[in-house]
Amino acid sequence: MSRRLEGRKALVTGAATGMGRATAELFGREGAQVVAFGHGGEVLEDAARASGGMAVGGDITDAGDIARAIDACGGRLDIVVNAAGVMILDEPRR
Repeated sequence: MSRRLEGRKALVTGAATGMGRATAELFGREGAQVVAFGHGGEVLEDAARASGGMAVGGDITDAGDIARAIDACGGRLDIVVNAAGVMILDEPRR
């Protein structure tokens, strides 16, 4: 890897699984300091370890939780990836 993100701070939401986790891991391999944000638990902790970063548990719809995630970045935030997804269905699928 080129380490082209060396010294950058990245906040990745939805980092526990799927595209969010893959993004967090890639950014970590490229040298970024990753703050992995998600619902918490062991899955998020595993993702944070895999990215070489830190986990912050919370809900993307809660402003206080988002503020804690930003605070965890330690005064610097270079990259934000919102990979958290919410699906709300008002009517049944056909």
